[in-house]
Amino acid sequence: MVEAAREWGIFQAVNHGVPADAVAELQRVGREFFALPQEEKQRYAMDPASGKTEGYGSSVQRSPGDRKIWSDNLFHTISPPAAVNHGFWPEKPRGYREANEAYCGHMRRLTREVLERLSAGLGLEEGAMAEAFGGGDDGLVLMQKVNFYPPCPEPELVLGFAPHTDLCAFTVLVADDVPGLQVSKDGRWAVLHRVTVSKEKTRMSWPVFVHPRLEYVVAPHPRLVAGEIPAKYDYKAKTFEDYMYCKINKLPQ
Repeated sequence: MVEAAREWGIFQAVNHGVPADAVAELQRVGREFFALPQEEKQRYAMDPASGKTEGYGSSVQRSPGDRKIWSDNLFHTISPPAAVNHGFWPEKPRGYREANEAYCGHMRRLTREVLERLSAGLGLEEGAMAEAFGGGDDGLVLMQKVNFYPPCPEPELVLGFAPHTDLCAFTVLVADDVPGLQVSKDGRWAVLHRVTVSKEKTRMSWPVFVHPRLEYVVAPHPRLVAGEIPAKYDYKAKTFEDYMYCKINKLPQ
């Protein structure tokens, strides 16, 4: 895991302990939500003026090469409980809330285990990275997104999502059986990734984004840049909220 994270920035988790029926139920309610009439989905529409990312919306924009972004999505916080706004959790289909709450419990455990493995791989104590997030489950914010990529008759003209790196510390991704995620490494299509669409099949994915609280200050871990080990980048400590603002607006970090 550590080697893959270092070399590729991405890895497949196996023997992770997340029950198959929990994943299947998460996928069922996600598919059924996007099969609802448009007016029902619009009840949870994202409000761009609010500055919030939660809610239902469409990604309609131009990517590099003038390829149109072709996707819909639903986005809401699942942890910690104090940050959850159930107003963005659909009432339909049946079981949506129960499926997401059950899956969230597994994600809280899995993210702790991933952080422990990565901490050990960096030569730190197992709890070091979790502590750097503020310690405990309430220090980690988990945001669930459901991506819906409908089939496109001319897939070469569109992307499900343009090339990008995620804003969060790391992402736990569940996908369906329709391929589409492409990873770039050494100039080839890792951390820089994009999403393509299919000509004939709908593609969906369920990423969980893991990051610290907005007010938490992020910076290189002091144990990793101490003494004779210089910082790899000239990165200035800032709140995670300011970090996101700079990244979204392509400002110097």
